[in-house]
Amino acid sequence: MHWVGEREPDAKAAHPVKVLVVEDESVVSKDIQESLKGLGYTVCGTASAGEEAIKKAESLQPDLVLMDIVLRGDIDGVEAAETIRSRFHIPVIYLTAYSDEHTLNRAKVTEPSGYILKPFDERELHTTIEVALYRHTMQKKLKESERWFATTLKSIGDAVIATNTEGHITFMNPVAELLTGWKDAEALERDLNEVFSVRDQDGCILIKNPVAKVLEDGVVVDLRNNLLFNRDGTRLIVDDSAAPIVDDHGNIVGAVLVFRDVTERRKAEDKRAKLNGLLMAVRNMNESLLRVKSEPELFQQICESLATVVNFKLVTINLLDKDRYEIKPVAYAGGADGFLPLCSFTWDELAEGRSPVGTAITTGAPCVVNDTEDDPSYAPWRSEALKRGFNSIAALPLVSNGEVMGSLDVYSGEKEAFGPEEIEFLMEAAGDITVALKSLRLEEELETSLASMKKVLGETVEAIAYMSEMRDPYTAGHQRRVAKLASAVAREMGMAEEQVEGIRVSGFLHDVGKIVVPAEILSKPGRINEAELSLIRTHSSVGYEILKLLEFPWPVAKAVLQHHERRDGSGYPGGLTAEVLTVEAEILAVSDVVESMASRRPYREALGIDKALEEISEKKGTLYNPQVVDACLRLFRDKGFQLDEPV
Repeated sequence: MHWVGEREPDAKAAHPVKVLVVEDESVVSKDIQESLKGLGYTVCGTASAGEEAIKKAESLQPDLVLMDIVLRGDIDGVEAAETIRSRFHIPVIYLTAYSDEHTLNRAKVTEPSGYILKPFDERELHTTIEVALYRHTMQKKLKESERWFATTLKSIGDAVIATNTEGHITFMNPVAELLTGWKDAEALERDLNEVFSVRDQDGCILIKNPVAKVLEDGVVVDLRNNLLFNRDGTRLIVDDSAAPIVDDHGNIVGAVLVFRDVTERRKAEDKRAKLNGLLMAVRNMNESLLRVKSEPELFQQICESLATVVNFKLVTINLLDKDRYEIKPVAYAGGADGFLPLCSFTWDELAEGRSPVGTAITTGAPCVVNDTEDDPSYAPWRSEALKRGFNSIAALPLVSNGEVMGSLDVYSGEKEAFGPEEIEFLMEAAGDITVALKSLRLEEELETSLASMKKVLGETVEAIAYMSEMRDPYTAGHQRRVAKLASAVAREMGMAEEQVEGIRVSGFLHDVGKIVVPAEILSKPGRINEAELSLIRTHSSVGYEILKLLEFPWPVAKAVLQHHERRDGSGYPGGLTAEVLTVEAEILAVSDVVESMASRRPYREALGIDKALEEISEKKGTLYNPQVVDACLRLFRDKGFQLDEPV
């Protein structure tokens, strides 16, 4: 048998987990220490009193604390655990022989990472520690993500206000405070109409708050060039958009309003109607940025939008490749006609600041050549540019957080085509490009991170299932086959893939609670007596107690708890009836029965799939969910589903 202590060297061996043992009985403490060492953990210290435990937690900084509840001294284990958790953010597992309701209630308040009742075996200890460490790591990452998200919202240039379903404010960032004149603390819980009141451009007609429409219709609402009256009566011209906040079940739980002050831009627009074409192009580009999902599509949309402006003959986007020490065009629109190779530069050429592109990139500021025929700085490219009718050129750096990423380059057929107003609009376009580019790359990083976390979760689930099955070689593969069948049934019932994945995970873990059942009972070839049966039936509740500590995005723990319940109330452990059973649990119940009957057990030979299907057919509606049974029957009888194929 492959014991935990005999595993191949892994990350834990290279960086062993440090455990502080707090136990006032020296014999028990030594036994725990030996168990921990046998499992590959490092005992960094011991304590027998609450005060001592707190001091050692501060000085030793362990990865985890095993805490006995009843300790000598003025501070018991519960008080010590709360201090250690709140001050040092170290996970604590209670290790005690006391399981009365009062003790449990006191312990729950401290948010423990685990709870083990004495006496225990090493496997239970190991599982609880690993689950506690994993949960602590995930909670730490979640808190870091939340801090990052809150910091991002507070630091972005747009004003952001979030509301609940009643339209009451739940969040404002600093820009929203500045534009509305309301502080976040004052605005919280107020109706959005008190803080964000907009009218038409003449200031006469009060416009319905966009969030109200979002909450009513569940759609994204965009409004442009409206007047915002802030708290002191100042009028600001704002662009705003509102979108619903939707939970995992598609329910609207609030709305978010994003707006920006466009007062100065609007005044400039009124003064120069001749720039309308460029303005429209920039707006079209900005709207397209909301739809694109990849960098090539982003760049091409930008170039095509700007190329619609009169006399803009060529628009290119160039990006720096620091690994290759060069810059090259990544997208263009207009009459390139062999000109693009002239837009490529090496790192040395950029350092010399050659051409408008090189100058813009090296200085981080716009570079304009308003007459390619007479400007001496453009002499090396003059002939080729004039052949193609390029009489003016503007190069705008793409800058993000002080770092130049590339350039947006516009070639016009007019001389003196790029004045301050045109450069202003093009710099706005360049800024939008960098924001969109950063957003896309951040989204890719988040998707990669999420995929990685899902992969780790899947591997962890399968490892736990494998560990459980190692104790019962006669049913090896049972949890995998149940997971396979359950997910296939869920898919046949038309469930979303995300819900199917949750059911698959539940299938892998549905018998994890059998870890508390002695292996000799699980593999007993003869008849099981009542005492043994009662012990086996605890596995649903034990599995629930283990899994409820993990923050799955699906109701895994509840499905595991209910998978032996039956619709008529004849199941266990709670004798629940159909009204309260989850569909996940009912799918697991049918899948578990079919696999168990179709497979060999220590006390009987396999009954076969036909007998299993007959069982669920006869008791459809009484014990088993009719829709689940029908889906299962279709899989086997109409679609040739096989249990013994790889999951």
